[in-house]
Amino acid sequence: MIIQQVHNLVVALDPAGDTPVYVTGHSKGGAMATIGAYLLSQNRGVPKVQPVITIASPRPGDVNFQKGFEAVMSQTRYENDKDAVPLVPPPLDFIGRVTHNPFLSFTPEGRKLIQILQSAQDWNYVPVGNMLFITSDFKVIPNEDPTAQKLDVALEFVQDLASRNFSSFGEAHSLLPSKGYNSGICG
Repeated sequence: MIIQQVHNLVVALDPAGDTPVYVTGHSKGGAMATIGAYLLSQNRGVPKVQPVITIASPRPGDVNFQKGFEAVMSQTRYENDKDAVPLVPPPLDFIGRVTHNPFLSFTPEGRKLIQILQSAQDWNYVPVGNMLFITSDFKVIPNEDPTAQKLDVALEFVQDLASRNFSSFGEAHSLLPSKGYNSGICG
């Protein structure tokens, strides 16, 4: 298991006293960082595992995980205006609206999307920690209205669908210079 390998590496560095153990990750690594930090701190006895900083992380767990994590640890998560990854797995209200949309059942792709979303219906995954949001002009603000964030991604999807070019999603999710997260965080 990867957490055992991470634990061994961290313990080999002999973290003690006032020296914090920083845990960070991007994209799927962000969700893994959240879960890993919690396991290191709570199950493996590694002291001072915080702060946790994630970038473009999908939602790492359900409400019970969120409450347990936030009761003992702090996390800052960076999200931006056109990145769909922090919105997955989608919330239950979104799943309900999409899976009950009769137009999706007309195509094989739509039926597959309905099937995928229905399999996630019981997850109810939520974000963890405090959000710092990167706006379209690369300013970092302390929070963003979740509805506005979803609308930004939906609008981007419609525009990309019309142009048949989805590269903007990759750019929004990127850590490369002058793209998505790098320009906001490192600005």
